[in-house]
Amino acid sequence: MARRDSSLGNLERATMNIFWDSDAPLTVRDVAAHFPDHAYTTILTVCDRLLRKGMLTRELEGRSHRYRPVANRDAYVSALIDEALSSIDDRESLLMGFVARMSDTDADALRRALRRRPK
Repeated sequence: MARRDSSLGNLERATMNIFWDSDAPLTVRDVAAHFPDHAYTTILTVCDRLLRKGMLTRELEGRSHRYRPVANRDAYVSALIDEALSSIDDRESLLMGFVARMSDTDADALRRALRRRPK
């Protein structure tokens, strides 16, 4: 997944959640309908930023652009984890801090994932 900037602001994250929850490409107008307190131009700017960050692609359809996510939510979150791991020399400490804050349910899911991991 090609990303130039992995950080997302609150409105960008909320916008990406709309794209990730959709089965089809969306227009800015489609997305703006989810944000009645924001101007259409604000949502247009957010979609443009997400396009420049490599999070969205767009295709011209008639007179409108339709946007779709470059990768699904799981791939994005996995890339964030990879980025965090590669940014620190002491990976074990980072992982231990992460695991220490996990719920029992998440810890059980991690154990299952590690058992299924190919060697």
